[in-house]
Amino acid sequence: MSALAGTRVLVTRAAEQAGEIAERLRALGATVIEAPAIRLVDPPDWQPLDTALDRLSTYDWIVFTSQNAVPRLLARMRARDVPEPGLAASRHAAIGEATAEALRAHRLRVDLVADEYRAESVALALGREPLQGKRILIPRALVAREVLPERLRAAGAEVDVTPVYQTVADPEGAALARRAIAEGVDVVTFTSASTVRGFFEAIGPARSKLAGVCLASIGPITSEAIRAEGAVPEVEASPYTVPALVEALARHRALRAEDR
Repeated sequence: MSALAGTRVLVTRAAEQAGEIAERLRALGATVIEAPAIRLVDPPDWQPLDTALDRLSTYDWIVFTSQNAVPRLLARMRARDVPEPGLAASRHAAIGEATAEALRAHRLRVDLVADEYRAESVALALGREPLQGKRILIPRALVAREVLPERLRAAGAEVDVTPVYQTVADPEGAALARRAIAEGVDVVTFTSASTVRGFFEAIGPARSKLAGVCLASIGPITSEAIRAEGAVPEVEASPYTVPALVEALARHRALRAEDR
């Protein structure tokens, strides 16, 4: 029998990102309900990024803290007729292997990959480089933790943070989540703090029906967001990747089955 056979899993990841986790869960026998808690949309103001693109060749490093930032940066470059070879003047750092693969998929060089999918790991890896006086561009979500830019500035770097997308609530996903919770699910997966916030906002009073539902988190930052909602993550992935999250969930369900 497949590891997750008979398990109803609610996936909260944005629709354009949910394919990988949904496919892996189904391969293990799970019934997957895709109810995206968030959507990725353009930032409210392109001016910070446009200003950075006007001086793109002056950056020593471009740091990608999400795979979402890669295509969105490139799309804005095309919209402004900024040639992609302009990126060659900079070195590129990625927060994890998935982000590194997104860069390689667009034929962009990857000079540094952080060991863990979190800002602290990127800061530690870049901290081994001479940063005094270096210019660093971080294209990222509008709302994100400030750990990385703060630590890089403390190391003497000049850092420009430029939003390339923002996350907003997905009303269609919210309706799907409420319906799924009412009908009953066994697991809810979370791949970012924003999916946690979006999901709990969407279900409102229905959170009382989460008793007995396994909440599965991709990593400690996401787990903190779950706890901030007054809930407890039963599963936390390590490393902080989608494959590790699915594997951790499968192990957890297998252990629970053995205890019955």
